Amino acid sequence: MRDLHQVHALFLKTGQMHDPLAAAEILKFCSLSSQRDLQYARKVFRHMREPNCFSWNTLIRALSESDEKDDPFEAFLLFFQMLCSGIVLPNKFTFPSVLKACATTGQLLEGEQVHALAVKFGFEKDEFVASNLVRIFSCVLLCPMSFTPT
Repeated sequence: MRDLHQVHALFLKTGQMHDPLAAAEILKFCSLSSQRDLQYARKVFRHMREPNCFSWNTLIRALSESDEKDDPFEAFLLFFQMLCSGIVLPNKFTFPSVLKACATTGQLLEGEQVHALAVKFGFEKDEFVASNLVRIFSCVLLCPMSFTPT
């Protein structure tokens, strides 16, 4: 991570962090590498001028795959922010991670809503979307107590 911090500092100093592709690569490394640091990834993301779809997806995926208790829920919230921003639309890589986050956190209703959005955007036949829908509904069948409405 030390090397990444140095590269990031150089990018900040030279203005390369304004390049969405350069910023996305920094974000990808600190989000998804074996040396991941999600706190640092959050900071990088927050300081991006206009995160592209790849950047949104990278952080959503990292949070949905995290073992930290609240991170999958944060992935869902980040997806909601993405939608509300109106700048970037989700793509076929967005939905599997969001559905995984819904399954992990037991958000069945939200998972159904995300599924409806996936259909609206034309990704209902995507195999990764479908497999994560199976994950949600199998969690409901296997752990029904964790999905009771409050």
